[in-house]
Amino acid sequence: MNATDKLNPTDQLVLSALHQFTNAQGIVTESTRTIAAHVGRSAPTVATSLKRLVANGQIEALPKTSTRSIGRYKIIEESSVKNRGKTLLNKCPLLLGSEGLPDMFRSPALRTAGVLHRAAVKGKPSTVPELLGLGIVRTAKTMRKVLGQLNELPSPLATPSPDERHAQRILWTLHPLTSEAETINLQYLNQLPGAMPKMRAQQEIEYKEQQQNYVRWFGGHHDVATAYAQDVEPFIIPDPNNPGCMVWAKEPSEDGYARPYPSKPYLTVHRMAWLALVGYLAPGHALHHACGNRACASVYHLMPVTPEQHRAIHQTAV
Repeated sequence: MNATDKLNPTDQLVLSALHQFTNAQGIVTESTRTIAAHVGRSAPTVATSLKRLVANGQIEALPKTSTRSIGRYKIIEESSVKNRGKTLLNKCPLLLGSEGLPDMFRSPALRTAGVLHRAAVKGKPSTVPELLGLGIVRTAKTMRKVLGQLNELPSPLATPSPDERHAQRILWTLHPLTSEAETINLQYLNQLPGAMPKMRAQQEIEYKEQQQNYVRWFGGHHDVATAYAQDVEPFIIPDPNNPGCMVWAKEPSEDGYARPYPSKPYLTVHRMAWLALVGYLAPGHALHHACGNRACASVYHLMPVTPEQHRAIHQTAV
């Protein structure tokens, strides 16, 4: 099975269309609307698919030639996907835990900021759209919030400055994390309730214990990733009623959640998708559907939360 066979139907259609739209330089410059019309999907669905293809290492998002130009993509050859896939996945926050991040970014509140800081070029003033091109977060509002977190640290790791070419635009410069800066910021974070970062050794122990639990769930025969690939992924389809959502093709349970194994009611489809694709869920945490669709299995729509955070979210929604 090659990498393309593992894609869902929408991603396969979009990737096939990109191959047809590739110019002599091997670059795709067609708009999302044009691709959507070609594959018979909505523009938001195609936009989400393009982000998945970037995260999976099938295509590479290229810098725009101007602020008004459309997105540009380059298709990555099959032989390169395996070599670059892991690197490209590290650019997507929802497919990434804290592995490889400095200790100060192991605070749940700063995890996304840590991923952004690791991926961004240091010392180069960048616009918010340029930083969005890294695939770390989906909206400009969220990007500004994450940049604000880096800027508000006692030893700031991101600073804003006005753009001389555009009066209403702000440029952001990310700075390298020195040992002195990490020490100062760690001391600050350790004093905040609930913000204390988990040290690397502690998280590795939790991760190993979690993996042992997953194997035990399946009688020691295989892990969650194998079970997901065999029993779940083939039945994941785009939700026609909710653009961007990927749902279980079979009938969900009465509570709206999809469960592939009647004998294991605690294993929902969205939880298995997270465990198989992300690989780590902090002990005691639940997965909240940011899209509001309980049947959705897209890890892009899932957000790890504590029980308190989960209750607060639903109380606010009511």
